[in-house]
Amino acid sequence: MMDLGNLEIIAYTTSYRPTYRFVSEILVQALGKLDNAAIESFFALLKSELL
Repeated sequence: MMDLGNLEIIAYTTSYRPTYRFVSEILVQALGKLDNAAIESFFALLKSELL
């Protein structure tokens, strides 16, 4: 899965066929990465406001 904002690969997995397990695994990876990015963005903004 690719982030279209910065063209970064945020999650990947391989499978012989597109099963529910395959799709759910990649979505969990992507959501974990995006949640982390949102938190990092918040703290970067907070840091810039405090300085």
